[in-house]
Amino acid sequence: MQVPPDYVKRPSGNTDDSYNPIQTRSGSTMWYRFYELNQDKGFFSDRTGGKFYNIMDIEAERRYGYQWGGDYGTRLLNYSASVGY
Repeated sequence: MQVPPDYVKRPSGNTDDSYNPIQTRSGSTMWYRFYELNQDKGFFSDRTGGKFYNIMDIEAERRYGYQWGGDYGTRLLNYSASVGY
């Protein structure tokens, strides 16, 4: 079973451009901001509209200046579990 990723912001004041904000974390409910719907695969984009599947392939300004993932569906998942859906 593959451990799901999580979006972890680069710590404030950190200027390390090799920091990868998409990190593997057990129990994560991260949803990507953009998806290839027919493949259920998250992707990232640069300012030219290019599509990338590895966040480290986009320029640092886009990598750290935009929140590419989050726990957007966590409340919905928790609610559906609580009502037995």
